[in-house]
Amino acid sequence: MSGRSLLQITDNIKSLSSKFTFDRNKQQHVRLSLITFAKDVKVLAYSIPSVEKMVEILNDVNPDESEAKGNYTRALLECKKIIRDSRDTSRDVIIMYGSSPYT
Repeated sequence: MSGRSLLQITDNIKSLSSKFTFDRNKQQHVRLSLITFAKDVKVLAYSIPSVEKMVEILNDVNPDESEAKGNYTRALLECKKIIRDSRDTSRDVIIMYGSSPYT
């Protein structure tokens, strides 16, 4: 994945997450978790507290063009762990971006 692709993903996630409601007083929670994968699944963060923190984490991702194949099954298993540990007051959203062949 190139740096340009990563910037596009960051912008898309920022746009989508800006529509989420963060209001703990009304028990409206959003849990953001970020997982990147190519040859190996890399969990970057669980329970990201804000959209700003998520963008900061995405900005620290170093795209590696040599990792040509994505392992979608392993990425989905990581998502399953996040959802399993989810709270009743939060919605579960999985967003997957891929720029490599399915493995």
